[in-house]
Amino acid sequence: MGIYTEGLYKMYGAHWQETLFYTHFLALPMFLVFSPALVADLKVLWNSEVYYGVPRSLAFLGLNAVTQVVCASGVNRLAGVASSLTVAVILLTRKFASLAISAYIYGSSFSRQGMVGSLLIVLSTVYYTVASMKAKPQSKQKSD
Repeated sequence: MGIYTEGLYKMYGAHWQETLFYTHFLALPMFLVFSPALVADLKVLWNSEVYYGVPRSLAFLGLNAVTQVVCASGVNRLAGVASSLTVAVILLTRKFASLAISAYIYGSSFSRQGMVGSLLIVLSTVYYTVASMKAKPQSKQKSD
């Protein structure tokens, strides 16, 4: 998806709002295939426990939708100013941070394999950041 977005921005300009709209709007017809299951799930959500006049599960679904809109908007904005590799590294780091926070909150621990993976993510992110910072001044010196 990142490479697709990067190609769109190179071809048509970094119009992140338009890209966000079309990449999500054009996917909506695919949900028609799942409409019976979606309707059944919405009925279950509608019949969930009610808080302040709103079914609790629908409130959670709405909150999740809002956070997804904020996240997707941020990723598309970032894709307009950074390479797809940079976006992928940032998203991987965000996912790792979310996993670490969840593990802390719920009292889980990482396995040995999880610790090695976490260490690789942190070291790779630091290496990419340092390498990116070193590459920028060199390109400016060549143009002078």
